[in-house]
Formats: sequence, C-alpha cells, structure tokens
Amino acid sequence: MSDATRDSILAAARRLFVEHGFAGASLSDIAAAAGVTKSLIHHHFGSKQGLWDAMKEECAATYTSQLAATLAAQPPDVGLLKESLASYFEFLRRNPDEVRLFAWLFLEGKNDCPPGELELLRLGAERLRDGQAQGTIRGDLQPGYILAVALCSMVRWFQNRELFQHVLPTLGVDQLDDGFRDTLLTILIDGVVARPPAPPSGT
Repeated sequence: MSDATRDSILAAARRLFVEHGFAGASLSDIAAAAGVTKSLIHHHFGSKQGLWDAMKEECAATYTSQLAATLAAQPPDVGLLKESLASYFEFLRRNPDEVRLFAWLFLEGKNDCPPGELELLRLGAERLRDGQAQGTIRGDLQPGYILAVALCSMVRWFQNRELFQHVLPTLGVDQLDDGFRDTLLTILIDGVVARPPAPPSGT
C-alpha cells in the first residue's frame, strides 16, 4: 500500500471516528470516504480495531515525541512540569479532534492507550519521582495523581468551556483558554513545589 493510500485511509478513519466514535463508524463508510475497498483496509490494518489503533498512534505521535524529548533533556523541577503541561495544553487547543476522541473513549469504555502515549505518561511520572528525590517536588504526592489532575483538568476544560463561560468574564475564546491554563498551572505548581520546612515555633 502506498503512503498516499495509507494516509487517505487514516484521514478518513480519523474524520469518521471523531464524528461517530468507534462503534458508529463502519469500515464500509471509512472505505467509501477513503475511496478504497474494505478488503484493502482489512489487508493492511487487519481489522477495525487495528485501524483504530493505528489512527490513535498517528494522532499522538507528534506531541509524544516532542514532549518526550523535553522531559528527557531538562532537569526534573517545577519548570519542566510547567513547560510540559503548557505544551500539552497547546496541543489540545490546536487539535479539537483529539478532545472529541477522548470523549468517545470515555463514552464507549475504550480506554486503551497508544504505546507512545503510555510511554510518555511513564516518563512523566519518572521525572516527577526524580524531582522528588532531588527535593524540587513535594515527596508526599503520588506522581500519577499529579499527572491525572493536570491532564484530566485540561481535557475537561475543552469539553466544557461553554458551560463555564456563564461564570467567567466576557472574553474571547483564546483569552478564556489562556486564563484557564494560567490558573491551572499556578494552582498546580504552587501545590507541588517543595518548600523548606517551617522553623520551629518560638524561634
């Protein structure tokens, strides 16, 4: 299969999976949208699940490789945490289809994670543990929970931004996004940064 044909199939699959979810997008519809036969999809991707997995891996590839390089190259402190989370927020802002796919994953109970994304989560948790060992990140917090609070909050923001516009200033969408990002990072960084112990009372 040529790269152009593969790209056409993946593009059609992404569009229909985003619109209808895994269950609602049929291989027949994807084949028709891509201008290929269903048997060609079976031949090269194996199954609908195989196409779904390849589509998710392709979606995640760009930002996972970039973030992995950032996580590996910088010291494990709150600066790295802030930069990497801000980068992920910008990825979600630029890719609303990803947010919709996350919603379908939740609704359909398909919580399988692309290998690259899973490895990125593991690397992020490892770097947080490194920061705890070096005394830059609070040691009483579980790294997995830190990541869960940050990442789930970002995804949820883009899914429910319109709801919170009722209790936020009248601003443009970009300003609202900036305000949420800055507020979340301020709360999160302030909550995880390690601080020197307080002096004994009476000194």
